[in-house]
Amino acid sequence: MKFKLLFLRVSSVIIDISIIYTFALIIYIFIPPNPLIDILRVLFLIMILYFFISYLFPNQTPGKYLLQLKLLPINNQKLTLTDIIIREFLYKYLIGFLLPYAVLYLLKWVDFNKNVIAISVFTIIFSLIFWLIKRETWWNLLSKTRVEKVIVPKKNILVSYLILLSFLILSLSFIVYNNNHYQKNDLKIWGFQFPLKFKSYPNNSNVKKYNTYLAGQHLNPKEYVFELFKTNDVVILCEANHQESTARELISDIVTDKRFIDNVGNVFTEYGAVSKQSKVDSILNAKFANDDLLEKSLAGLMWFRGPHFFYFLKNINLLNNSLPDSLKIHEYFTDFDSEYQYFPGSMALKDKIDRDSIMAYIIINRFKNIQQNDSRKKCLVITNSRHAFGSIKKDGRETNVFDSEGSYIFKSFPSKTANVMLNSLAYNFSVIIPTDKFMFINAIQNGKWDRAFEENKNRPVGFDFKGSPFGKDDFDYLPMVKNLKYEDVFTGFIFNKPIHEWKIDNYYPFREYGAEKEYIVKHSGTIINKSELQNAIAVYKPNKMEDENKMRIFMSLYNFIPYFFYFLLLSFCILISTYHFIRLLLKKNIVENLV
Repeated sequence: MKFKLLFLRVSSVIIDISIIYTFALIIYIFIPPNPLIDILRVLFLIMILYFFISYLFPNQTPGKYLLQLKLLPINNQKLTLTDIIIREFLYKYLIGFLLPYAVLYLLKWVDFNKNVIAISVFTIIFSLIFWLIKRETWWNLLSKTRVEKVIVPKKNILVSYLILLSFLILSLSFIVYNNNHYQKNDLKIWGFQFPLKFKSYPNNSNVKKYNTYLAGQHLNPKEYVFELFKTNDVVILCEANHQESTARELISDIVTDKRFIDNVGNVFTEYGAVSKQSKVDSILNAKFANDDLLEKSLAGLMWFRGPHFFYFLKNINLLNNSLPDSLKIHEYFTDFDSEYQYFPGSMALKDKIDRDSIMAYIIINRFKNIQQNDSRKKCLVITNSRHAFGSIKKDGRETNVFDSEGSYIFKSFPSKTANVMLNSLAYNFSVIIPTDKFMFINAIQNGKWDRAFEENKNRPVGFDFKGSPFGKDDFDYLPMVKNLKYEDVFTGFIFNKPIHEWKIDNYYPFREYGAEKEYIVKHSGTIINKSELQNAIAVYKPNKMEDENKMRIFMSLYNFIPYFFYFLLLSFCILISTYHFIRLLLKKNIVENLV
């Protein structure tokens, strides 16, 4: 009987949480973006109010009413307001949430979302263990209350079930409609367009200073880069993501410009093993009889990078074929060799080695040689994330926040290096444990910048951080970097395309061919296992989901998480409530009770 009651109580909690979560999502739709008001905070507040109000009046939540359960005092008297306050706020929330939260906060776990998730998992497990030992929850034992099975007219249960079902279906329809109205794209999951856009920041007074600044005369991204080259020998571009191709289109536009050909001519990229440099030089300067031969050759250089880099290299080859030797574009790979070039596992070795110092060493030494022997004494460096961070200065003094690839370059070529951040996303929420290995993505400044550019009609611009309101904002690009402004880390900023217009995919011509060649080279001198070879290159076969949408989904995963849990809860709620309702219908004398 106790376990049957436990099943009923767990079922009622799932129903109640589903209702709470539905309310939270609907209310959250109408709340402007704010770093202090996210879906978890809204959910937590509504949960407190929901249970308090439910117990205050009928002593039953909707879930308990539907499953014929009721909260009662042990002495069989009516629950008083004091009883409910003590049970809910003192014993349940203070002991079950606030005290553990305070402990985590003192331990420097200051992220609300991480703490809520960690405490929720712990509380659920602890509650189940406690119940198995004591056959009751700790908040009921301490408050001297109990949950008992009660008799509710079956006609009322039927009406309640239909009301619940109608509420859930109508709410789902509204949430999907609202999402699809805002998220107009061709990627659908569970009937709604995938939330590629972040929640739109309101055009309020917080955005006004950015709007005013952007309304002034600013250079377009390409012209801004060439303006930097007038006073700098090295310009570092920080990509948002290696698989994003609109940034590569901009970079290709820069590299093929006559000013770049005449005055710069050198490109260093984070990706590509430096041992392949002679092969890179050979391919990018060779003439091929047709596109297939060129593309097959390029496929063997690709490692695991996306089509943007493939076509970038192809464009350099085609450009070089039209240029004299003295003006050809030089592309330099800077990554070091790993055990594998194409296959999973290659990053394991890299994690043990300081990639930043090695890549910087390759760039610095090669570029010094270029400056001594080449008529073009400038270079463009393309990398992303922390690798592009400059020599960080706080209040005019250099700090050792990161020994990044960029910081080494800055130190080697002081006053002659600039680094530019391309419009990006903030990697600002890690999961449960305080690590940078598992992070979700959100909009920079919670969408404030995106709204400012939207008000500027998403006009592509480039500008220095110093002297702009953007540069004065707290640096929220990575969660482990604290107490810095954007102007402390980067020279300037480029807005090229809004995030929802990014193009992210993985497939390029002859990818399987290139993977097979890499595999054979890696296993040279041994007998090739054909079955193992086929399995190894299978991941490089064309796949619409993988090649077109995988990275798009990843980039907006933060937006999708609330919907994922919503649909999960909704499914459980409908299944459980329907199960209990059918069991009730199958009981004897149901017709008489419903009449």
